[in-house]
Amino acid sequence: MDDNFSSSVKAVLWGRNVYDSIRKFLQFQLTVNCVAVTVAFVGALTNEHGESPLKPVQLLWVNLIMDTMAALALATEPPTPDLLERKPYGKNDGLITPQMWRNIIGQGLYQLLVNFAVLYLGPAIFNVENESVNHLTCIFNTFVLCQLFNEINCRKLGRELNAFSGLFSNLIFVSIMVFTVLAQWLIVTYGGEFAGTTPLTSDQWLRCAILGAGSLPVGLLLRSVFAAPEPQRYSVTDTPSAPAESSKSKAKAGWSKVRATAKAVPAAQAFQEAGQRSLISSLRHDHRRTKSFLE
Repeated sequence: MDDNFSSSVKAVLWGRNVYDSIRKFLQFQLTVNCVAVTVAFVGALTNEHGESPLKPVQLLWVNLIMDTMAALALATEPPTPDLLERKPYGKNDGLITPQMWRNIIGQGLYQLLVNFAVLYLGPAIFNVENESVNHLTCIFNTFVLCQLFNEINCRKLGRELNAFSGLFSNLIFVSIMVFTVLAQWLIVTYGGEFAGTTPLTSDQWLRCAILGAGSLPVGLLLRSVFAAPEPQRYSVTDTPSAPAESSKSKAKAGWSKVRATAKAVPAAQAFQEAGQRSLISSLRHDHRRTKSFLE
């Protein structure tokens, strides 16, 4: 640390940015966890063979997206000056805000609706045989693409409508998204029996992408219509009237005390000098009486 005020400002800016990055990651991870567990559990219950629609290798890939890749993507967002315009969080504020709960629940419900539609209506949507490898691959692909588009939504915690603002200023986020899409294509195309997948046609990929991209308008709806109240913001140039008035009154009271003290100091000095003169006069009088008595 140094005595430069800009260093303190940067420390506050980066501290708030790290705190928001943790919240973004939690918002994304809770959504993925809830949807993955529900789809795997309900799919296994309703399957006549008791098998989950998401295979173990597929779940491992989802876990890699959910933990490592998402943490790198969301935790590397650069800070913006807007972070300094909001008031600090209170010590009793929860780590997950009401707006975050709205995003988690809203996105979770949409993804469950989409994945269950592909699970039970997949043959009609993708023109595939029910519970075939092609059908299960469509479920897996749709699920992963939903997470990728929701990852863009999770970049915003408040009521900011444009989820793409500042996207290309974070090259790590863009690189991770591109890498995830390429890795997903490789797993689907060449995974075979190891990953439980089979190559999809361009039309099937397009339908999976459309279903996954539905997370973007859902996120926009959650941030605009069903948004929680906007937290109070302020600027360093703001001068609230109430605190200023209070400061003025305190300053006036302080100056009054100073003036009263200044007036009281000469009076006290005069009283002290009068006492000293009286004491000296008394001592002189006693000295003369003693001298006269001795003579």
